[in-house]
Amino acid sequence: SYLKRYREYLFTSAMKDNLVTRRQVAQNMAHELLLKYYDDNSALENDPEYKKELEWAKNQMILGYLKDQEVYARITADEREVRRAFARSKEKIAARHLYAPTREEAERLYTALKQGASFEELARKTFTDSILKSNGGYLGYFSWGDMDPAFEDSAYSLRPGEISRPVKTAQGYSIIKVEDRKPAPLLTETQYLNARRGIERILRINKKRPAEQAFLKQRFDEEKLNFYDEGLSRLVGRLSARDEERREAHDTVAAYGERVFTLADIRKELERVPQSVQAAIVDIPSLKAAIKGLLIQKALLDEAREKGYDEAPLVREKVETARNNLFLKFKFNQVLRAYTVPDSALKAYYLDHKDEFKSPRKLEVSEILVDSEDKALELKARLMAGEDFGKLAREHSLRRWSAERGGRMGLSDWGRFGLLRGKLWKAPLNKVVGPWQARGLFGLFKVTRRIKPGPQSYKAVKEELIQRYKKEYEWKIMFIYLNNLYKKTKISYNNDLIKSFVLDETIDGISKEH
Repeated sequence: SYLKRYREYLFTSAMKDNLVTRRQVAQNMAHELLLKYYDDNSALENDPEYKKELEWAKNQMILGYLKDQEVYARITADEREVRRAFARSKEKIAARHLYAPTREEAERLYTALKQGASFEELARKTFTDSILKSNGGYLGYFSWGDMDPAFEDSAYSLRPGEISRPVKTAQGYSIIKVEDRKPAPLLTETQYLNARRGIERILRINKKRPAEQAFLKQRFDEEKLNFYDEGLSRLVGRLSARDEERREAHDTVAAYGERVFTLADIRKELERVPQSVQAAIVDIPSLKAAIKGLLIQKALLDEAREKGYDEAPLVREKVETARNNLFLKFKFNQVLRAYTVPDSALKAYYLDHKDEFKSPRKLEVSEILVDSEDKALELKARLMAGEDFGKLAREHSLRRWSAERGGRMGLSDWGRFGLLRGKLWKAPLNKVVGPWQARGLFGLFKVTRRIKPGPQSYKAVKEELIQRYKKEYEWKIMFIYLNNLYKKTKISYNNDLIKSFVLDETIDGISKEH
């Protein structure tokens, strides 16, 4: 296990074999042994979040193996493809393009070109990049392997002066016009044979994404997936709450074919997901993506287990590695949380960093959140006509806890308001502003109080000081903890073997002599 770890460390760190590194890796492994077998880990092993992370990591290893076996292992590049790619790699193409994020917009651009509009004219309207905006989308010369594979395939199929139809790329859609082609004057078989292996590898890599998409399409039909906006809106507002009303728990959030998923169903599934993954669900689009991802994951895991991939030796090995890494991550955080920073050290740290601790800006805001811009504009008109903000909030706002308080959110740090904090900070007091989009909803806001930042006392920032101190001195804290564990047992190293073993680069492991 030491040899395996040492070789992995050299590979990932790009370091050369040396005695200091050999000893360091041995010492790190000794630290891990102490933490795993000479310390009380019962609290960690019973931590619900730790269990979630373990299960999630295991599932990712199984899914990775499924893709390796069912998708990537079946990707090939035949002789004709390799020779064509080799010829393209020796030919340079000059082209320009127009970009559109959607097919509909790309088709409009294509129609405009056919009706006589120029690339220069349309580029000024479509690009935000100043260079592409001013040069008509001109990309200069490129060769095979320089651009998106779909973009290249289309470009290499065109003669100078020809224009492609909209081409789907990883970024969106492109309409391509080839300006010039410069093929190599002479290609030899020797050149091809020398380049063949590398080109075949690139071709296989380029096929990975479309092959994976085709694989998923066979197992998950997006046409069967439907979402229900009212249920989604309620769920977004409830993800951090624990007290949804029972009647709301039965609201429909999504359906796949004939299977219906209620708010309670989806929430139950999300509760099995690690907090690090849940944190990315901040609005309706990210919630939809999460639900779709969970449905796909379940279908693929069922297939993988049916085929016995969860018991494959490579999967078991990767799961064990993931388990070890997660243990160390959670143990490290556990040690930091439990450490008590001496008050004298904390006060000295405060004095050294006093200028960095100022009270945050604060805002007192009232809100009305609705699910459409038209609805928000209608309510704003009623407010401008003199209707009461609190009354309309109670009747129409989708965030229940603030609606019950007449839209009042209380005095909060301005960072709580995310991307809207700048607008809210500049908003006039006691005036209705918006509608502004927030997490897939549309909001009307009224700022009733604004507090500027100021210096903070030691007592006021003590908790933040503790967190910052621990972050800055985390390794020092960890070594203090390890030193206490060392006192409970005795660890010795075979220094002669650490010095003398010879790594054999031709076989997987140590040389036969040692």
